[in-house]
Amino acid sequence: MTEGLFAVLGALVGAAGAWIAALIAGRAARYQADAQTKSAHDQWLRQVRRDAYAAFVARADDLVRPMSFWVSGTQEENERHARTVEASSAELHRAVQALSLEAPQEISEQATQVADQARYFAFSHIRLLRGVETTLRFGGDENRPDLHTINLMFDAVRAKCRDDLQKPTAL
Repeated sequence: MTEGLFAVLGALVGAAGAWIAALIAGRAARYQADAQTKSAHDQWLRQVRRDAYAAFVARADDLVRPMSFWVSGTQEENERHARTVEASSAELHRAVQALSLEAPQEISEQATQVADQARYFAFSHIRLLRGVETTLRFGGDENRPDLHTINLMFDAVRAKCRDDLQKPTAL
């Protein structure tokens, strides 16, 4: 009888050990699956943000570059240039909207602020091109930045976007 009791006790200990090992293996597998899911999500989010950041930077450049090199031309050249600036301004607005969905709040707010300044400058630039105004003015607001300052502001946003993409993610 003692031998039978030891056999049953041994079987129970073996079963408990197997059950504990299965529990540990299950938790380890769950942790690995969660980590893999988080890693895949982080990679997807980084790609979505990279695309949004790239679109914002490209649209900002599309808007600012033509205003940087504008030289007084014929009425037709000025109108063509004004339409280019208008289209670029609209594209920048759409890029900022996409950025507001994907980027961290700090980057989104800074991008919105600099885009608003650039678009305001662009509208003044368009009025100048169309002969509505003779100088770049900002509706009496002397605190509006000039094009150089806007470029510096865009550079700051670009640097924050780059930093965000290079930031390691924690598990």
